[in-house]
Amino acid sequence: MASEYPQQSAGRMARDGVTLIELLVYMTILSIVTIGIMRLVTEVQQSNINTVNRADQYADAELALRRIQIKLGNTDDVVAVDMAGTAKACLHMKSYSQSPRDGYYFDGRNNYIQTSGNTAELFNLSGASPRTVSVWVRPENTMHGERTVLVWGNGTLGAFGIDLLGGQSNYGTSAARWAPAVRLTTNYVPGLASCPSLGVTDPPPMTPNGWHHVAVTFDSSANGVVTPASTSIFVDGRKLNTQIRQCTGTTVAHRPISTRYSRLYIGRNPGDRRSGFKGRISDIKVWSRALSSSEITQIYERQPEAAANVAGLYAHLPLNTEPSAPIKQAGAWPSNSPAEMGATDPTKLLRRGFADSVNSHFFCFIDDDGDQLFELWESETATSVPSQTGDAAASARSGTWTKQSDDIFASDPAGFFTVLGRNPESVIANIAVGKGFAGADDVTQKAASRTLASTRSRKRLELCAIESTGLATPRQCSDSFKTAFVAIDAYTPGYHGRLDIQNAQWTKSGSTYRATNLPNLPREVTAIWYPDHGVLKYASTVSQKDDVWRRAMAQTLYRPVGRSSDAIIKFNISLGRLAFFGDGQARFYDFVSNSEVFQQDNSTNGGVQPSFLTYDQAFDHADDNNTAYCGLQGYLANIGSEDEQNHLRKVMMTGDTAQWQSGWIGARIDPRVRYTYKWETGAATEQQHFWEGDGVRGMPFDAMRNTRVSRSNRAFYEFDHALNTPNRRQNLVQPTRPGMRFRYTNWAAGDDIRTCDPTRGTVPADLCEPRSSNNGDAAAIYGHMNRDGTWFSVPNRQYTCDSNNVHSICGYYIELQTPANAAPLNFGLQVTRDMARFREFCETSDNITY
Repeated sequence: MASEYPQQSAGRMARDGVTLIELLVYMTILSIVTIGIMRLVTEVQQSNINTVNRADQYADAELALRRIQIKLGNTDDVVAVDMAGTAKACLHMKSYSQSPRDGYYFDGRNNYIQTSGNTAELFNLSGASPRTVSVWVRPENTMHGERTVLVWGNGTLGAFGIDLLGGQSNYGTSAARWAPAVRLTTNYVPGLASCPSLGVTDPPPMTPNGWHHVAVTFDSSANGVVTPASTSIFVDGRKLNTQIRQCTGTTVAHRPISTRYSRLYIGRNPGDRRSGFKGRISDIKVWSRALSSSEITQIYERQPEAAANVAGLYAHLPLNTEPSAPIKQAGAWPSNSPAEMGATDPTKLLRRGFADSVNSHFFCFIDDDGDQLFELWESETATSVPSQTGDAAASARSGTWTKQSDDIFASDPAGFFTVLGRNPESVIANIAVGKGFAGADDVTQKAASRTLASTRSRKRLELCAIESTGLATPRQCSDSFKTAFVAIDAYTPGYHGRLDIQNAQWTKSGSTYRATNLPNLPREVTAIWYPDHGVLKYASTVSQKDDVWRRAMAQTLYRPVGRSSDAIIKFNISLGRLAFFGDGQARFYDFVSNSEVFQQDNSTNGGVQPSFLTYDQAFDHADDNNTAYCGLQGYLANIGSEDEQNHLRKVMMTGDTAQWQSGWIGARIDPRVRYTYKWETGAATEQQHFWEGDGVRGMPFDAMRNTRVSRSNRAFYEFDHALNTPNRRQNLVQPTRPGMRFRYTNWAAGDDIRTCDPTRGTVPADLCEPRSSNNGDAAAIYGHMNRDGTWFSVPNRQYTCDSNNVHSICGYYIELQTPANAAPLNFGLQVTRDMARFREFCETSDNITY
């Protein structure tokens, strides 16, 4: 809707006005083909096309091709599409406009919203009353299984809500796509899909990392039973085909629903601990009536009528402002009924961004009368190629498609259109123009194949550069770096764009892209783009002077090719190591191997280097190793947040070996507090207790109160699969009280079959870390046994670097930062860019160089 969602389109340059000669020529053409004069003049003004210099029997074709050319000038990408029996007969154009779309981020585990539990403020859209639920969602591509967007009520047929299914075989979904379902129970059901529920039978319409509108309507017909007739599911304004998922051996789905009074839950189902939504949720609206299909379309298309549609509006949570405690809502439901955030860091909740509206445009050549000559048809509303040829098909096209020419076009054997990639400027029309039957002797044809070069404004690559100033090294470290990095902060694959280098040529290498012979840089410098991690790494075989790295940064580009974007994106730029800016100041992490700790000694051990490293040795070596890092203060890594753990993953995956290593981190049992792990390194404020006990009966610490959590405040253990990584589980303990937050842990827990959740029976103690919590025990990271960087406990003894040994230690993880009271060392800086500017000048398919 115009007032609530202001739009901006991609930048275009238009010529002002139209000459009198051009207008007279077009008016002459109008005697042959009817087209609105004012519409034509407007399009000529916007197009900057060449004039038509004749009015002859080919003017019909000329005008039709000009029309295609004009539309190409306002198109962002294009593809030639086959029709039945005809190759490349359609041209499908897409253009994009941006609308602000802010939302709250849910992490799939800890973040959720629940409304007030006060009796007068319960969500009481109950029984089998009619209803509509509307919500905008942006699922992340790492989410899989069945995840709850919102739900209220409890018990079988006593609940109502929306789930998303993906990453499994339910309803035909796959790891890359999602389908919505109507949840009718809060009970935990073994498997990945709740029952009974209403799911879709169409191909799953939702892709991850893009905004989608989901709506469900229930009209209370069919005596209150949820059926495909009484209940409809819409995605992005389109109604989907549905079916009931019945519980095995029951007929419960055929009974009327009776939704109960309860809290409203957003981001998870309170009865299923594995149901947490991962991604963003925005603009939740619930009506006490079933909206029509046209009303759903108005919401999706942001039409002005949607803003005024408040009849029967029961609840509205925009989720587009900085959260307060409690969150307020608008609607007929008890005024300002409060909602509470559970177990989240409020400062990281609101995410501001853009969502693209997609406008499709089709041109198709169709031979309705079978004379081998084709008419040109056009549609601004179709989403797919038209139906088969023939009189009935032509009649069916009326209202959606407009005929723009007589049957005067003949195709080239290769098809009507050729497109290079998806570039609108590369379109070639492979046609001939004539009158009469194509196979007859008296046919008059004239070749008309040509490039339909559009009149788009060329993108300016220099405006895509990520400018960097202030990146410099201390004099004692100048010219000592072989690597430099640019990373997209808070990067999500598929949602954010990519980093590029001006005029570089990329070659795919496994999961990365590599570029050599970089312009304006020494031949020793190469580049690697890591699309899974959002990191561009420059690497040199020899140390380079600072000005070399400054030149590299100056020609580093950001290409926002994704169809959604954050409003603001931060870029982390650093020399030597990948920088982390969790507190605004650059910090660095690295892995130090045993061989680096114990240098070769020919006078002892017969010249054999030791292969073991104790915690105490690693602690001392990290503390004394400052000179190797240009004055930065080093210590065993303190990993106090998930952001730091994820950053450490990027450090290891973009390193030379691209894998985790097994090594010490800076935590061990506090000798003054029995069985309790504490961070021993980092700033004084970071040296905190975070876990008491072992991996079966242990408890985390309350981050706000600095006390061990009581068992009554612990909801349950949870585990989390990493996609495509077997044997990777993680103890996740969730609070029962909203507002409570636990200190971060990443203990390994279980395998593909067995879990360390004590609420689900006997647990495998040998797989639940920490295995012990005795004096001298310390924490380390698993780099072996396919445990994917989770933590394990290790007694402070000598262990060899052996991947077959559970307690394998191959080195330690070091954290580095500017010493206290010292001037900042400019090894890294963070720059911020407004994506409205970048998208206008940089987003186009012709930018893509690999």
